[in-house]
Amino acid sequence: MLALNLWHLQVMICVWAGNCKDEMTCVKEEIFGPVMSVLEFDTEDEVIERANNTNLGLAAGVFTRDVTRAHRMAAALEAGTCFINNYNVSPVEIPFGGYKMSGSYQFRFSEKN
Repeated sequence: MLALNLWHLQVMICVWAGNCKDEMTCVKEEIFGPVMSVLEFDTEDEVIERANNTNLGLAAGVFTRDVTRAHRMAAALEAGTCFINNYNVSPVEIPFGGYKMSGSYQFRFSEKN
């Protein structure tokens, strides 16, 4: 029998910043845990192209002071859900779907794939 002592559950939050590369596993795959990969960029177009260059697309997040930019970016990102200035704050009861190979295709569908 497996006994779990949840009073001593340890959670490690991992943020990869500064030296992330597009080909790294923590960047290109969906990691279900408290992981954030931070990559530098020069233009919005570059960000959109790099973010959409994947077979996956469960969720995305945009952090900016410019609400117009946030909405423009959210519309261009191929993700089932796009959070703006927060991440993963939806109640678990809300249905969600992914994009491409993430989820069930039922909410958004990419004609590119």
